[in-house]
Amino acid sequence: RHMFSLCGHTAKITGICFGDEKTLLTCSGDRTIRKWDIQRSGACTKTTMCWSNCTDLATGGGGVITSSHYDGGLRFWDTRTVNNVEELKGAHTQAVTSVCFSEC
Repeated sequence: RHMFSLCGHTAKITGICFGDEKTLLTCSGDRTIRKWDIQRSGACTKTTMCWSNCTDLATGGGGVITSSHYDGGLRFWDTRTVNNVEELKGAHTQAVTSVCFSEC
C-alpha cells in the first residue's frame, strides 16, 4: 500500500537510509541531504546543503550517517540534526560512489 511520496529533491536521488524508526534520509545530485518524517506525514523536516554532489548514504549506528561524494570526500552527520560532525577531505582522488559500514 502506498502511504506517501517524498518530494523535494531537484536532481536524482542517489542514496537512501533510515535515520531511526521514524525518519528516512535521502541524498541527491542537487547537493542536499534531506530528512523525512516517515511515521506520520512524509514531510521533509530538514534540508542540509553539501559541498559536493552526494552519491550514497549509510547508517553506522550510534546516531551517525556517512555520505560519499563526487569530490572524493566522506562526510559524517548526526542523524538527529543532520549537522556535519566530521569530514575526510580528499579521502579518494576520484569520486566516491558508495559507502557502507562493516562489523569488523
